[in-house]
Formats: sequence, structure tokens, C-alpha cells
Amino acid sequence: MTKTTSIFRWYTASLIAIAMISAENAQFPRHGDQFEVFGGGETKLEESSFTVGLRREAAGVNKCGGSLIAPQYVLTAAHCTFNNYTFVSVGSHYNSGIRGGGEQIPVAETMVHPEFNWSTMAFDVAVLKLLRPVSHPIKPVKLSEREYFESPGTWTTVRGWGARENGKFSSVLMQVELQVRERNECNQLLKKADPESPYVVDETMLCAGGRLGEDTCAGDSGGPLTIDNDSVPVQVGVVSWGLGCGAENTPGVYARVSKHRDFIDRSARGHQWE
Repeated sequence: MTKTTSIFRWYTASLIAIAMISAENAQFPRHGDQFEVFGGGETKLEESSFTVGLRREAAGVNKCGGSLIAPQYVLTAAHCTFNNYTFVSVGSHYNSGIRGGGEQIPVAETMVHPEFNWSTMAFDVAVLKLLRPVSHPIKPVKLSEREYFESPGTWTTVRGWGARENGKFSSVLMQVELQVRERNECNQLLKKADPESPYVVDETMLCAGGRLGEDTCAGDSGGPLTIDNDSVPVQVGVVSWGLGCGAENTPGVYARVSKHRDFIDRSARGHQWE
């Protein structure tokens, strides 16, 4: 990809530890099958069951990620909603099909943040209402509070489905740990990585990562970035965009959950948070 391509991280489910595929620092959403990434560590289903996959058919392949935030609601990236993903795979450790004891539930309603902006990637969040609540005993992920601010250096975990060293996509859910970066530092690093990039990390976003070979990438869009709070995962970010994948000192960018709580709470109408 060239520097003029778009910036999102969606479509082929690919997370992490990658070998020098910055692709000339291409800008893209974490969605697209142009990249082969590999590595990362396999998650335990009981620790990550709130991570869901978006797909076009019930027995299809996950193209974007998301998180179960209530029994009938999923949080994902706004840019993932423009691709007709009509099913959500819940409670499955696997990237495709209907095996593994999960359930595939149709999407009944899609609510995109009204201020989502393709040209800046600000407010890149959406809430999906499922046709019915999940029937599996899955505990939804907790969300960060409105005033929460992730301190630089905080360790986070991001999850997604991705390719392995042999170039084939992982059949199981993977994860990687990334450190939060200070926003001004992040903008400086991204500008250095691609001086022509028009994109700026604003207060609705957060940066994480930047270690060589560790990142989210194409296919991970919409997935949850979490911190550990007394062994309880709390979602602080939504996988959004980046410049290439896994290049050193080139962090990935995430929609900051705390800046979107009003929208999320309005969209998940009728749900009482814990």
C-alpha cells in the first residue's frame, strides 16, 4: 500500500507481532486483507469471552472485532459498520464457522456516533444492538468511566484474530500487550513516520504500542483495548487506525472509551450498567 491509501484497521483479522510490514508506512484502518501478520499469544476463552467478531454470514469469517458491553449490545469501530456485517459471533474462540460452542446473532440495529468523521477518524465508535440477548453465560466487559484518563506507560491488552508465521490466519483468538503513549509524543512519532499524513491524534483517541513487531493491524478494527483492574479487564479503547503495522516507534491509535460514554450509554438504552 502507498501513503495515499486509507487508514483503517479492518477485514482480515490480524493482530500483532509482525515482521517489518510497515508497508511504506501506509495509512489504513485496521481492516483489509493486504497484510499478513503473525505471532502474539493465544488467549484463554474464559478471560476474553467478551471479545466478539463481526461477519457477513453466520458461518462466515470475522472481518472486524468488537466487545460485548451488555447482553444485547456490542461496541465496535464506526468504520466497521459500513461493510454490511450482519452477524456477531459471540462466545467463540475461533475466527470462522460455528464451532466452539459460540453463538452467531444477527444485528438488529446499528448506531454510529453522529460526529464520526472519515477525514479525521474522530469519534470512531458504534454500538450494535443484537436481535436478542446472548444466551451464553458471558460477562460483558466493563467500560472506563467518563473522566478516566490512561496514564502514559500504562500496560494494556488488545485482542483479535490474526495470521501466524506460516501466513495463515489464526483460527483462535490472540492477544498482545501494549503500553499507552503520551498524545503529543504519539503525534510526533506518527508525523516522523509519515510527514505527509494529515491525521492527528486528538483528545477522543489514545495511542498504544510502538515496540517493533507488536501492534494491531488489518482485521482488528473495533476490537477492545483493556487495562487490568484487580484482575478485571476494563475497556479503555477501540481499535481504530494506524500507519502500517508493527513498525518501531509507530504506535497504533484507538478510540478512547471515556470520551464516548455519553454516546454509548444513550445507544445501549434500557441497560443498567453494573
